[in-house]
Amino acid sequence: MTIKYKEDDGDFYVYLEGYTNDCYCMWRKNVHEDLVYSIERLDVLPQLRRDGIARKLLNAAIEHIRGQCRQACIEISAQPDEYSEITTENLVVFYESAKFEIYQKYLSRTDLRLYLDTSIKPEPLFDSLSYFEFTIRNVGQVQ
Repeated sequence: MTIKYKEDDGDFYVYLEGYTNDCYCMWRKNVHEDLVYSIERLDVLPQLRRDGIARKLLNAAIEHIRGQCRQACIEISAQPDEYSEITTENLVVFYESAKFEIYQKYLSRTDLRLYLDTSIKPEPLFDSLSYFEFTIRNVGQVQ
């Protein structure tokens, strides 16, 4: 099982070799916030689930992001596809096991964040664009 990497028009991917469009993790760099990355998709074919592929793809994506920005905040939404057997609760448990923390709950999804540098993580964790502006401005001065 080999994990590969590719870029396509501003999107970044890690994928399972031989399953480019079926087993992958895709993320983007936030165009408004320097330190923020958003994992947009994490897909694994149903017949390949329960073999640790999703964890390997997620970890590979996190490591690529870490290589681009050691102080990144990585956002992800626990929102299963409409006809998926996977629940929002299943996804939350999975992401929390990868050290993501809930910052916002909605009816159909839960948003989580992972701070690669915990010194810029707010306590308590909350959703605030002004927080990002403040943090990025101050981190930029320190670097």
